Amino acid sequence: MTTGVAEDRLTVVQNAGDTSAIYESRESITDQKLDSLWSKLGIDGGPAEIYLGSLYTTKRLACLIKGTDRIRDQLPDFELIVIGGGPGRATVDDAGTKRPWTHSMGRLMGGEMLHRAALGLVIMNSGLGSDFRSSTASLSTFQ
Repeated sequence: MTTGVAEDRLTVVQNAGDTSAIYESRESITDQKLDSLWSKLGIDGGPAEIYLGSLYTTKRLACLIKGTDRIRDQLPDFELIVIGGGPGRATVDDAGTKRPWTHSMGRLMGGEMLHRAALGLVIMNSGLGSDFRSSTASLSTFQ
C-alpha cells in the first residue's frame, strides 16, 4: 500500500497509451533545457499538470479544468499544459483566456511533444462518462 490506496481497491486496465517515451525523455532533458521550455511558454516553472490526448467533450475537459482550479486553490503557482487537438479544443482555449495558468499547445508530435510533456509533474487524463462516478481518471507522476 505504498500509494496510500489498498491494493484490493485498485483496478488495472490495459487500455492506456505507452508513456515510457515520456519518462525516458524526462530523464534525458537537462535542467537548462527545461528552463528554456518554461521560458518559451511564458511560465515561471511552477508545478504543472499535463493533459496529453485528443480533445473531445466526452473526455470531460471542463472537469479537468475545474479540477485544476481546485488544485490552484492549494498551490497558487500550479499550471495546466494541454497537448492535443480535436473538437473540444475550444473549451481549453476558452479556459486559457480566463485562466492564465491554462496553456493550450495544440497537437504536437515526436520530440516536441515529448519535451512539452516532460514539463509536467503529473500527467492527468480525465475520463469518459456522463457523471463523476462513471468517469475514469489516469494519473501518472514523475518521481
